[in-house]
Amino acid sequence: MVVLVLCCMGMLLIPIALKFFTIPYFWIGCSWTLIFSILFLKSYKNTLAAVYINFAVITLFLCVCEIYFWWSNTPVPEKLVGNYWTPQMFKPDPFLGYVPQKNAKEVVGKRYLDNQLIYEMIISTDQHGLRNSYPKSTAAKGAILFFGCSFTFGVGVNDNETLPYQVGSKLQGQANVYNFGYGGYGPQQMLSALEQGLVDKIVLEQPKHAFYVAIPSHIVRSAGLTSWNIHDPKYDLDEKGEIYYAGHFDEKTISLPHWVQQCYSQLNKSYLWQKIQASLLRKINDRDIDRYIKIVIKAKTIFEQRYPQAKFNIIYWNIADIPNHEVVMKKLLTEFKKSEIPVYLVDNMITDFKINQAYYLIEKDGHPNPRANACIASYVVNQILQPE
Repeated sequence: MVVLVLCCMGMLLIPIALKFFTIPYFWIGCSWTLIFSILFLKSYKNTLAAVYINFAVITLFLCVCEIYFWWSNTPVPEKLVGNYWTPQMFKPDPFLGYVPQKNAKEVVGKRYLDNQLIYEMIISTDQHGLRNSYPKSTAAKGAILFFGCSFTFGVGVNDNETLPYQVGSKLQGQANVYNFGYGGYGPQQMLSALEQGLVDKIVLEQPKHAFYVAIPSHIVRSAGLTSWNIHDPKYDLDEKGEIYYAGHFDEKTISLPHWVQQCYSQLNKSYLWQKIQASLLRKINDRDIDRYIKIVIKAKTIFEQRYPQAKFNIIYWNIADIPNHEVVMKKLLTEFKKSEIPVYLVDNMITDFKINQAYYLIEKDGHPNPRANACIASYVVNQILQPE
């Protein structure tokens, strides 16, 4: 009878803890440790005593693990304020996965960490959904295109502080600049935009240069290993190692029953389980790196075939945001050199970047600040565009 009462009390606590407690599985584990300890004390001469004490030790160990991972992995409280973060700013798109809202005016985005303002940005987009760059000129002789992610789009900075805008500002109407970047993008959006003719529909001038602003974790995104890229265009390698369009990452996703999804969402409240999941997540492999390289090379090939007088370039932020970054970077540089793609390392464009990163990145965020964008823009204009 005592066993039944204690077990019922333990089972009753589970849904209560999951709904109301901050660290539910710690308290659930504590309650079952107590229950098994009481049962052990009441039956220490019984053959079941060994079972109860072992269960008590196991649940106590799980409690310790849970509280440790909660303590070590609890992120700094984040608050995102402003209409930039609303779903309306991230519209679904059949070719790119998602795109910015068109004709957005003075959209505000603020990010706080532990109640400290990290950045405040005001953005706007044009009739095509591209972030506004330097005002277009009818007298412009050609166009400069920028592709990439939030580093290109300019998360954390205002319209006139992004890299594309500052390049346009320094060119003063000699060429019109287009910003095809957006937060969370990878090279797959660049390739899809070129393949689907989206660039042709927007850019009316003859492009002179395209700059793909790359970060190492684009390899992860092009492999579909991020939570937000599930409807992105998917590219894969065929038997001959050639890149081809393979639909979207979520097209073959198995739909689980609702009750399974609910159980999984409750299990995700465990910090120990989150740690186990993180260790089980697939890491990038050689195939992912090859896929990434060939996506970029195919984008370069399409761009230069469509615009024979134009040049495709890479601006590479050699920041260590993936494991074994130095080894991976060497392979990327080798393969891009074979394909005659100029790669400009940010370390070389900003001479003191290695020793003074904090001066060029938004504090506690990691995105480029206006100072970094200005330095890179000066290099692009003075060392790449103007010598021509």
